Amino acid sequence: MIGTPQLFNKFQETQASRRKEEISFAEYLERCQDPDTYALAHGRMARAIGEPVLVDTRTDERLGRIYQNRTLKTYPDSFGDFFGVEHVMEELASAFTRAAKGGEGAKQIIAMRGGPGSGKSSIMERLKALFQREPYYVLADAEGNLSPIGESPLGMFAGPEYRNIVEDDLKIDPYFVPVVRTRWLQRRLEQYNGDFRKFRVVKLYPSVVDQVGITQMIPGDENTQDVSVLVGKTDIRKLDVLSQDDPDAYVYSGALNGGTNGMVELIELFKASEKLINPLYTATQDHFYAGSEQIGLLPFNGILIAHFNDAEWHEFSCKDKNRALLDRTTTIRVPYCLRVSDEVKIYEKRIRGSKYRNATFTPGTHALMAEFAIMTRILQPKNSPISLKVRVYDGENLSDKEVSAKSIQDYRDEARLQKFEEGIRGLGVRFGLKAIERAVEANSEESGTDPVYLLNILREQILSIDGYSDAEKDEWGKLLNDPLKVQLHTFIGNELREAYFNSQGGEFAQNEFERYYWLASNWREKTEYRDPGTGNILKVADLDRELSKIEKPSGIANPKDYRNEVVMLFLKHMSKHGGKLPDRKLLPLLNNTIEKKVYEGLDNAFESVMERGESGTDDQKKTHNAFMAQMKSKGYTAKATLHLLRWYRQNKISS
Repeated sequence: MIGTPQLFNKFQETQASRRKEEISFAEYLERCQDPDTYALAHGRMARAIGEPVLVDTRTDERLGRIYQNRTLKTYPDSFGDFFGVEHVMEELASAFTRAAKGGEGAKQIIAMRGGPGSGKSSIMERLKALFQREPYYVLADAEGNLSPIGESPLGMFAGPEYRNIVEDDLKIDPYFVPVVRTRWLQRRLEQYNGDFRKFRVVKLYPSVVDQVGITQMIPGDENTQDVSVLVGKTDIRKLDVLSQDDPDAYVYSGALNGGTNGMVELIELFKASEKLINPLYTATQDHFYAGSEQIGLLPFNGILIAHFNDAEWHEFSCKDKNRALLDRTTTIRVPYCLRVSDEVKIYEKRIRGSKYRNATFTPGTHALMAEFAIMTRILQPKNSPISLKVRVYDGENLSDKEVSAKSIQDYRDEARLQKFEEGIRGLGVRFGLKAIERAVEANSEESGTDPVYLLNILREQILSIDGYSDAEKDEWGKLLNDPLKVQLHTFIGNELREAYFNSQGGEFAQNEFERYYWLASNWREKTEYRDPGTGNILKVADLDRELSKIEKPSGIANPKDYRNEVVMLFLKHMSKHGGKLPDRKLLPLLNNTIEKKVYEGLDNAFESVMERGESGTDDQKKTHNAFMAQMKSKGYTAKATLHLLRWYRQNKISS
């Protein structure tokens, strides 16, 4: 048998759960005791998105800096795999929640604007997937034939004469009752002598595939745009039997028809002609619209949602004649991600969905792409390196580390004052993914890539990219050299040194760490100290100078207090561990400086070993193998290690 029992059972279960259910009108009214039964489209969408998980960013240092310590509403079940755009999802969910309460939000087109590849289409697809989870009820005639526009059964009670009865007897807010009754419904009521109990009601699920409850409007060519794509048209094949204004001679194939109680995706809305847009004015504000023939008014209580590139939005919004539609639009800005760590997650997510998931990406590859992409999306700050701004935007606290680093709010204010919308311009995710994939293909030696291959590909790709000015390309090209090439050189150097350092057991740094203790201890006691490495006698003034050489690079503000603290920590540790000195990692601040000092003397050592590793002495081979093992444990293949080492040495010579 093809397929496992688990797969078969799951398939059967899914199909059964989405099966249409036909009930009587009386049973429908009974079910209306549960408000979910008659919930409108915005309410069903809000329910599908789910309740928010509140995140108090004051308890998370990184998020606290990014979101200014405010409480953030997140939706991990619905949008947990959308990274760096929590505020967008919060605003989007809020728009549906407000609309579900029947206020002005229910009369608005929800419009997402942003740069190409900022995630608008992905969000739209997720909304469709969520919307398909929530069933709704559609009126049907006595034979079970659905209303051609999928109207609500409560449309039976459209009209002011039923308002109080619906509210008092059925306990249903009149807001949920359509404002007009279709002529299709009115004709069948006449056929049934006004007995609405003969109607049936069908519970069904929206479907993108079947275009049930989820439709699209695509304007088409400007010269051939026809309002029928929104409101439907007459079926000329039926005109030999029925009149042109007969509701049964009408083809309800328009986007508004199919989305009456569902969702209408307005694609390239701002490219639509004024004639095509007209039905949206009443559909939004009055909850009805007219067909292309005199078939009576048609109700609309669905979601209208559009997404478009920012350039289109600016062009449309600048024209006075479009203010009426803009007034009926709730615009949600969908910027590019501005956080390196989240941009990396986006790349990893997209790569997992392709065969490139089997490629080997060495450390730093995705981060390099993310940093470059984000640098193109933000304003170059004054009196502060752009690389620091990128780190601050990622939530890093640099206030005590980098003098020229500004606060995240200062960076944002600077961009706002210069009217630079960060996250709207620049290079999108698609550009980054194409560059990463090209870097993989450029490495003919193995299936994978490293940041050096990627850096070279980016230089080529920037020159050939369309849609951007030469000035922008020149600016981005400069970023690839400084700061990105400089940062990459530092990163690779640290990776190589750390691997060599760890392959030797870290004895150098531990010795320096313990030396600091002996220097500080003798300085504290004001006694001379014989340096075991040189044999020199160090007096108190000499001890102070030696200690300062280590303390100043560490940024230690109060060296005298710090020396006392270190000595006391050592003494306390030794008393508890039989005189054994502590590990250097016990004091991260001091350890980082000592490691950096030790690293500076390792370049010649590990490069010599790499050159003679295969043909050198037994000791050199041993050191070489230990070094390669360390690099492998960090995620580097042997070929990638050699490639990065060659690039590091060549660029060091030319720098």
